[in-house]
Amino acid sequence: MTIRPFARTSPTSSGPKGEQPPSAAETTMVTPVGTPAPSVPSVSPPSVRWEHPLERVEEIASPPRRPRLPWLRRRKVLVWAGVVLVVLGALAGFGVWMALGLRDSARDVKTQATAAEDELTAFRTVAGSDPTAASRHLDAAALHLATARRSSRTTQMRIAGVLPWAKIPVSDLGHLLDAADATVSAGHYALDVSGAIKPVPGSSQQPLYADHVFSLPVVQQTAVKAQQISSLMAGAEQDLLEVDGTGPKEQEVPGIRDRALDQVRSLRKQMEQALPLLRLLPGVLGADTPRTYLVTVLNQAEMRPSGGAPLSVATLTLDKGVMTQGAAQSTSDVKFPNGLAQGAGKGFINAPVPWKPAVADPFFSGQRVKGKTYTPFVNANTDPDFRVSGQNLALAWQGGTGQHIDGVIALDMNAVRELLRVTGGVDAAGYGQVNDQNVAQLLLANVYAEADSPQRHLLNAALMGGLVQRLSEGGGLTDKAKALFASAPGRHFQIWMADPSVQQFISGAGLSGAVAAPATTGDRIALFNQNLKGAKVDALQQRTVDEIITMQADGSAKVQRTVTQSNGAIDRSGKMLEYGELSGFARDSLVTVLPTGASDVTTPPAPAKPQQGATQVLGKRQVLAVGGLSYLRQPVQIAPGSTGTWPVTFTIPKAAVAEGDGMTLQVAYDANNDLTPVRTRTVVIPPPGWRVTGGTGVQVASGQGVLDVALDRTQTLSVVLSRG
Repeated sequence: MTIRPFARTSPTSSGPKGEQPPSAAETTMVTPVGTPAPSVPSVSPPSVRWEHPLERVEEIASPPRRPRLPWLRRRKVLVWAGVVLVVLGALAGFGVWMALGLRDSARDVKTQATAAEDELTAFRTVAGSDPTAASRHLDAAALHLATARRSSRTTQMRIAGVLPWAKIPVSDLGHLLDAADATVSAGHYALDVSGAIKPVPGSSQQPLYADHVFSLPVVQQTAVKAQQISSLMAGAEQDLLEVDGTGPKEQEVPGIRDRALDQVRSLRKQMEQALPLLRLLPGVLGADTPRTYLVTVLNQAEMRPSGGAPLSVATLTLDKGVMTQGAAQSTSDVKFPNGLAQGAGKGFINAPVPWKPAVADPFFSGQRVKGKTYTPFVNANTDPDFRVSGQNLALAWQGGTGQHIDGVIALDMNAVRELLRVTGGVDAAGYGQVNDQNVAQLLLANVYAEADSPQRHLLNAALMGGLVQRLSEGGGLTDKAKALFASAPGRHFQIWMADPSVQQFISGAGLSGAVAAPATTGDRIALFNQNLKGAKVDALQQRTVDEIITMQADGSAKVQRTVTQSNGAIDRSGKMLEYGELSGFARDSLVTVLPTGASDVTTPPAPAKPQQGATQVLGKRQVLAVGGLSYLRQPVQIAPGSTGTWPVTFTIPKAAVAEGDGMTLQVAYDANNDLTPVRTRTVVIPPPGWRVTGGTGVQVASGQGVLDVALDRTQTLSVVLSRG
């Protein structure tokens, strides 16, 4: 057997992995006996190099990771699952806590807020009649609101206030509660003001007015409290405007907000209207200097353009709040020291007195006597605008008596009737009780059964004295003021004041008896009356105004106006006298207003010679320009039991304002202060190819517009016309 020899290797070589190089002994060749020895090549000894032990660094491999056991992995999963369950449980608990807390808070807030609202409703019900009970209701409302406020500030509600889904309702709740708190505070101030105006028997509160004395300190305190109420309501209004009402479960909130806004705004506006007067009141009451006012009842049996002739008069003087009443008299009984003898003036029955208007007044009619202009006091209010006529009455009184007048307060029978309805009647010798049911019949008809009877003068004086007494009594100031103010829109209660600041307030409050300023476009319907020759029959007249307005495509209009007057009087003279107190003839100058720019005006011609006892036009027409207005005036006569008409035609160059394919006609109406309001009917005929489509107070029939309006207040209505 032959054994294959191994090749010698160097000491540095290595065999297969895991084996060591063979030793020298192991590499010695063994030769069988008898076999020649093989040749051995020469081998150079290996080179040797010395190495520093640190020059070779062998990496020590990390031991292999041991596999995890299954039970350890399960343990970690369980730990995390437990953590998740704990968190979920905490969240669930928090959610339940939040939900229950919000539910309880919302329930408590709603309960308390509803109770507070009920208390405020009860407060408004009894505030005018039982201030003590009203105060209790306010206190109860405040307690309910305080409880609701605490419920709205729980931790859950505070947290909800920052959450997107609950932020709006929580904010709205805060604003509503703030507004309610302001309302309660304003209610307390209002009770203080009410208590001053209408003191509670046995109360220690000082009244605003008692025993003909106005308390100036209380007036000033009332002004301060009114300002506080106004400020509170302004804040409440702002809070309510901040209420969004779009959050979850807020379906009722917008309605609550809007109702509260209406009430808050109404009270704020009332205070804003009252504040200027309260600030002016000390001066009106003579805080710095005495003030004297003329009070007069106007006689609608003998009309003037601004109301009836002054029937009876009285003066009121206020000095540091203390009121002194002058004698109440029938106007014909007043002795004017500076006047001419009664009947001395040409054409005048009453005594002429020296005076003239402060500004040019084309309605004024006077005569020169001994270098002075004279006219009777009873003819001083012939201008339709009481801002002029009121001043003229003051000037005429001052001219006749020498007494300076700081203001004029005028009431006619419509206002007197409203006042007596509140205060009760007054007693008059020979007539019994005069009340709201019979005052017009007694003073405007029955007293003229005889000419200038002494009983009439006594009745006039008794009525004037009773009215002044009723006005000056401390009780029922609010009710009396409301009764008079209710008659002001019809110009039945009118005031003029010499102080410009006070007059500005009077005008703003609608108490000045002003005729509206002219408009640049549209129609203007008004009718006033100036009694001629002293017949006392104007309260028995029925007047109507009918108009046909024919519109043109360019916005101009042609107008046919017809004034119809029916005389319900009878002749009491037995001689068919055309003038005088017993005459049944109505002799009047009818006065109407022409719209701005009116042209082509036509009226009936004056007869060359009026017919005796006929219903007819008596004289020529006149156009009087005052303050930008054009008044058309013409005298007429209506026989007893007869009806007459006064036709007027004119053209309005700018009647309607064009608006795209349409145009709008404005029709302005002025209040007439007859005893029975004048009725009007206006028919608007559109141009060809046009039709009336509607408007305020407009009845549409066959493409035409019809307006039925009483001249019981000043107003403007619109008529809309469209093509097609």
